[in-house]
Amino acid sequence: MVVRIGIVTMNRPEDLRKCLASCVSQTYKPKEIVVCDNSTDVQARRMNVEVAAEFPDVRIDGGEAGRSLIEARAAMMAEPGYDLFCCVDDDAWFSGCDEIARAVGEFIKTSALAGIAFDILSPDRPEPVERQPGRPAMSFVGCGHMLRREMVLAAGNYADLPGPYGSEERDLCLRFLDRGWEVRFLPGVHVWHDKSSVGRDWGRQHRSGTLNDLMFGFLRAPMPDVLYYLPGKAFNLVRWGWKGRKEERWAGLLGVVDFVRCLPRYIQKRSPVSCRTFRAFFESGRRSAEKPRDWEGNER
Repeated sequence: MVVRIGIVTMNRPEDLRKCLASCVSQTYKPKEIVVCDNSTDVQARRMNVEVAAEFPDVRIDGGEAGRSLIEARAAMMAEPGYDLFCCVDDDAWFSGCDEIARAVGEFIKTSALAGIAFDILSPDRPEPVERQPGRPAMSFVGCGHMLRREMVLAAGNYADLPGPYGSEERDLCLRFLDRGWEVRFLPGVHVWHDKSSVGRDWGRQHRSGTLNDLMFGFLRAPMPDVLYYLPGKAFNLVRWGWKGRKEERWAGLLGVVDFVRCLPRYIQKRSPVSCRTFRAFFESGRRSAEKPRDWEGNER
């Protein structure tokens, strides 16, 4: 099975170097490494080309300055020539050399497996754990996962959500589940996520996340679930932002306003999953979720 490692980068050439070094060191073959450069800074784009040149097997595509992460990943996924798409953020890297090989083994064993969620370490969760057998998961984290390309395309690829950030992983996994396909979490198969603050606008990020989360619920929640999902989620997201950073205080409320403005354009795109799928998805989340935490790992 051919693996494409896809990396979307924006204004982080030093982080990109660490990421590429870890990808090249993965022992699994055949693989290809593609970088989509969405940097808005001219100097960062030049430096990214220089960084990629340090790794002869890496291909860097110019991308579009400021293009959203969702659009870039969807574009890379749509290209032919490989079987599995492995995604790591530009500020993330594999902890060892065999993580891709371990994930590919899971896909070979299970034909209904659509996605793998790697075990993410970060500054607020730095301690690795021993490897254990894979277990079912409801979703994956964008900074470290692997997907079966044919199933992604059959499910409709990443959805056209109105915001540049947020909810794309849950939306895709919900559609996988509705088709009877599985997402699996691999405990102890680690990807380190450095959670770089470079290029992050916390207010814009929470505003976009609120917009997309509400649109995700509108598009996928069946009746009557959508009637209680949307107001409850809106309240929680506004409250979350108010407890956060100064720049996040009004972001949740502004995201709700954005959702109302975007709603007329998305009414015809509503495609709910079954009640059984939707309720199983969120019931699993309620059973397993820890208390909500911010970017530094602090409870809110």
